[in-house]
Amino acid sequence: SQKWIYQVSNETDTSDPVVTTAEVKVCTGNFEGESLPNTCSEPKDLIYFTENMDIDLNLVVTDVGTGPAASFDILVKKVKDANYNPVTETLVQTKTCQFQYTTSQNGGYNKIACLNSLEQGVYYITIKAYDKTKRSGVSENFYFGIDTSADFDPPEPTVSYLSSSGSGTIYNYKITCTLPTASDCKFLVIQYGWGGTPKTISSSSDFVAVSVRENYFTQGTNYITCWYQDYAGNKSEEVRVDFEKP
Repeated sequence: SQKWIYQVSNETDTSDPVVTTAEVKVCTGNFEGESLPNTCSEPKDLIYFTENMDIDLNLVVTDVGTGPAASFDILVKKVKDANYNPVTETLVQTKTCQFQYTTSQNGGYNKIACLNSLEQGVYYITIKAYDKTKRSGVSENFYFGIDTSADFDPPEPTVSYLSSSGSGTIYNYKITCTLPTASDCKFLVIQYGWGGTPKTISSSSDFVAVSVRENYFTQGTNYITCWYQDYAGNKSEEVRVDFEKP
């Protein structure tokens, strides 16, 4: 008679998958092709969206046990409000995506996903990867902002005559306009309409010095138009101030 030897193993998968590489890029809009940052210390650090956003996920997942699964979650959490004030961290959206992996142990993945219906505020994305036993590992965070309007009161500019130069043919003015205290205000925009095509100045200070040539006054009333602009490109209401030669 024959004798058979059987080996029984209770070995299980005890290793979580690891997201060794992850990058989230923007697919559409002004920031197309740029990567979402891993920090949001200041408003200027962020990429802002004014509508639904398409993102391109690129990641590499490794697993020493059963190998990566083809299912991954995108977790979206809100961390700040529309005025950049911290809020209680809240999970607002979860999307499950199917990926094709290249080997049973290590996978390079790519997926286009759309995040929509998000309120104004600051968020971060975390990619949660699974192995075939449903153990999970997460990526680092990727921050972005949703900003659909400039929540500033209209500017209140003043135009002050300073001096003349060039034998009286050039007049120097100071345009003063206090920047709002909101942390997401990027700059003050001043457009002035003398000498043909309007010129535009962007300033992060409360005043701008400009010069007007004598012959420009013969072309009609001089004016400035001011507005505030945030980091997403949203504009406040425009305000126009007319002024004449001193």
